Amino acid sequence: MNIVRQATQQNLSLQLLLLYSNRRPEDAAFLGELRKLEQWNERLRVVATMTKMSRSNRQWNGPIGFFDEALLETAWTPFGIQSTTWPGRRVWSKPSKRR
Repeated sequence: MNIVRQATQQNLSLQLLLLYSNRRPEDAAFLGELRKLEQWNERLRVVATMTKMSRSNRQWNGPIGFFDEALLETAWTPFGIQSTTWPGRRVWSKPSKRR
């Protein structure tokens, strides 16, 4: 949380992607603050998911379930990160810039 706060307060040029999974919205510490920081910092993206919404009393409009390959693709694509298959594994990487 401190990294996200500091990057926003100091207007650092870092691109930050926070993958944030909780059981229910009421268990998600700092979710409200993270959403506000995301609005202030155009280089921050918070992707939150809830895994036990059946036990929640609150409404949730975001993804439900665990992070899977499809959700990771959706989260990382705006950052230029691509997935490829590498001997038996799915690997995500950002293509290097050639000089």
